[in-house]
Amino acid sequence: MYFGHAFFPGADPVTGTLAAFATLGVGFAARPLGGILGGHLGDRLGRKPVLVGSLVLMGLATFVIGLLPTYAQVGVVAPALLVFVRIVQGLAFGAEWGGAILMSYEHAPWRRKGKFTGIVQAGFWTVAVGESNHELIYLLRWDSMAERERRWAAFQADPGWIERRRESEADGPILQSVGNSFLEPTAFSAAR
Repeated sequence: MYFGHAFFPGADPVTGTLAAFATLGVGFAARPLGGILGGHLGDRLGRKPVLVGSLVLMGLATFVIGLLPTYAQVGVVAPALLVFVRIVQGLAFGAEWGGAILMSYEHAPWRRKGKFTGIVQAGFWTVAVGESNHELIYLLRWDSMAERERRWAAFQADPGWIERRRESEADGPILQSVGNSFLEPTAFSAAR
């Protein structure tokens, strides 16, 4: 993980990785406060300006993370800046989420308010389900039932093998018996 090496260097790489994950946790912890702050400002200034402001703030904070100096350049200031920017991201996301749901509720037709607010919530699940379906299709795209069973067993033994397979050209011990048969045209594609 990049953050562990760049912002939390040390003798133990596990500690650096845990500290990097802790910065993610700080952002998550700030979200409820961002929702409270965004709701208060939305009531006073209007929901649309607060929603636009939270989107801009999230974009700027994300951009600033890419500009942060590393620990080797400025020392302890680097992790402190990272934590501060993650808190800003959490506040912005909390205000953004609550504002988006309230805006969709307030502007929805009377009998379809639940559906319109559910669309905002479904945005995350759409991405998660889409990625899951992608992996499932990758697992089941071979024409031979024996190959499907072999790949399913390999997936159950080590769920991360799909990503590693995509990243490397060499076959691991799980796939040595199969070879590169998934790159060859299948009987289904030849029949089209």
